[in-house]
Amino acid sequence: MHFHAAVSFADKLDGDIHKVYFTTRVSNNQAHTAFVDIDIQNPLEILSIAKPLVLALSILGGFDDSGAMGCWLTKDKGTSYFYYLGWNLGVTVSFENSIGLAISDSNSNFLRYSPGPVLDRSMFEPHFIATPCVIVENERCGTCHAPSG
Repeated sequence: MHFHAAVSFADKLDGDIHKVYFTTRVSNNQAHTAFVDIDIQNPLEILSIAKPLVLALSILGGFDDSGAMGCWLTKDKGTSYFYYLGWNLGVTVSFENSIGLAISDSNSNFLRYSPGPVLDRSMFEPHFIATPCVIVENERCGTCHAPSG
């Protein structure tokens, strides 16, 4: 983590302990998601920090080969669904975005749901897609239709 602390969101762990996810940049300007655990009663004291970062970048040419920025966490029946903004460099524009999903049953080790995005630009949203809000409804988890629990 060299600079930036953006797109933050928190997950309450136990009592006053919260895991605060945020996007940071490494020395070559790639975006990664990290976290710190804090006690909300003493937020300046960091209890733990992400080592390694939450989600590594994908392979060259992947929708998230230049950035994986966490933006939403949905939990259901012991499983955490971590939605992130994947981006790669463009030619006519600086970058292109898509929404990816990583899943965990331990809330610290996330694995990609698929090598491709679960939500991308479309005929209805032809230019830009970013930061989703995903809820569990009818035992289905939002955009990917992955069975919950």
